[in-house]
Amino acid sequence: DHFIWNKGFEVGEEIVGAQTGAKGTISKIDLIMNRFVLTGMTGSFNDIENIVGQTTGSILTQSVGTQNFSLEKEYNGAHHYTKDGEEFTRLNFTTGETATGTFMDEVTNRAYENEVNDSKLKIKYIKPEHIEDYAQQFKDLMNR
Repeated sequence: DHFIWNKGFEVGEEIVGAQTGAKGTISKIDLIMNRFVLTGMTGSFNDIENIVGQTTGSILTQSVGTQNFSLEKEYNGAHHYTKDGEEFTRLNFTTGETATGTFMDEVTNRAYENEVNDSKLKIKYIKPEHIEDYAQQFKDLMNR
């Protein structure tokens, strides 16, 4: 699982939900996507509680009507964003816009990995009738 927004927390730090008492340990901080990954979670964080770092004392605040973070499974987290075929990793996380005000489409970690795996499904090979030609071209290049 991961939270969007990293506000001074450290890898290895335990965080606790101020209302629910839910806990998790930060295993990775992703500064590009502005989030951290949690392991060893117990309990469930809610949408309107403050998250408190037990080592740094950092506080991630949240209140009704002001969502400063979200919690989701890491595979559903954003890998990158696209707009008109162009990839972006940084945007205004409050509004979901680029600096120019263009809204982006999110590509999740799962969708990205599926796309990478799908691209590996087709095995490319030399047709048998062309092998001798390629072999001869290779020999010619090697003998130059």
